[in-house]
Amino acid sequence: MTDKLAVIILDALDDFNTKQLDMGYVDSLIREENSEVLGVSSLPYTAQSNPLIWGGYENKDKFWVKPGTDKWSFPAGAFNRDKGQAAENAERTWKREDFDTKFIWDDLVHRGVDASALHIPIVLPPYSFNPAEGFEMGDHWFPHSKEQIETHAEEMPKEILRHAEQGKSFIATSIQIPDKPLHAIGEGNANDSDAARICSEFDENMEDLIDGLENN
Repeated sequence: MTDKLAVIILDALDDFNTKQLDMGYVDSLIREENSEVLGVSSLPYTAQSNPLIWGGYENKDKFWVKPGTDKWSFPAGAFNRDKGQAAENAERTWKREDFDTKFIWDDLVHRGVDASALHIPIVLPPYSFNPAEGFEMGDHWFPHSKEQIETHAEEMPKEILRHAEQGKSFIATSIQIPDKPLHAIGEGNANDSDAARICSEFDENMEDLIDGLENN
């Protein structure tokens, strides 16, 4: 029994993707008897599912970016990834303060628990709360290009483990694997072999991360 917990979302995780993308270790965790890996099928859109998972907040309108038009548009497309801000055709980006709710890390800190949230995409850029010193989000934290996705897959597990080693009692985080490699294929930023390689290397990083978390 432990009084420390890390809750890690792997975006778009399912057993089809783990097989397709050569994520054997993660797949074994899913199939392990009494597994601590949960398959959560919530709303299919990140800006809706994350506020619900982390805070029980039913987000019906704060979809990252508010377009500057009444016509429907893809919210992530109105976000300039390079500048980390709303694109010119958008009215504003939503902020954490626009969510009139407490998230789980707020309640835990109120109760005296050293809790952190790392890279939670309830807003863009992703939201972090009470991170350890030295935590910085570069352009790879909500990755788009193949190079950004590669860095994200390598650095996120390292950063989570660093927080655990520094004594954090609760870590909430979201990793954009295997979601972003799949998007990269569809958007022409990577091919199937690129995605499989990135996810396979990430799978090894996850094994190191789980070992490190268990040791801490």
